Amino acid sequence: HVAGAIALMLQAKPTATHEELVAALTSTATDISAPGIDLDSGYGQINVDKAIEYLLNPPTNAQSSPALTATSKTAPQPVSV
Repeated sequence: HVAGAIALMLQAKPTATHEELVAALTSTATDISAPGIDLDSGYGQINVDKAIEYLLNPPTNAQSSPALTATSKTAPQPVSV
């Protein structure tokens, strides 16, 4: 799904940088699981139309996208035996 979204975004703005693409996707995703970034759904559901709009007309006060860290759930930890 992400590859298809990126393809559509690059069709709309071929000069988009990696950072612009990431910011557009992460800033416009709809949170669908636990609040915030999580291991089950990441940033949430992709909104391609909103991401393209963000890419073509970024907000003037655009902030960096949040760090790629899991906040609500963590990966299993190894167990010592």
